[in-house]
Amino acid sequence: MSRAEFSKSTKAAAFHRCGGVCECGCLQKIGVGDAVEYDHFPVPASMDGPSTIENCRVLIKKHHAERTFGDGIDSN
Repeated sequence: MSRAEFSKSTKAAAFHRCGGVCECGCLQKIGVGDAVEYDHFPVPASMDGPSTIENCRVLIKKHHAERTFGDGIDSN
């Protein structure tokens, strides 16, 4: 089974919603040049979480990895 990705329009809407702030709970501003990723949350892709704006949050790439692999970022 392939993992569903977010559409470009969903990513754009999520980025607009976040206001330039990582949505992992750290409140860190996303800076120019910061890599961002789009996380299936609260229902993970591994549990067939939908690729909708309601299930999408914008994270700094490092924080997405930390959340995914459990290294200390608050998963809200």
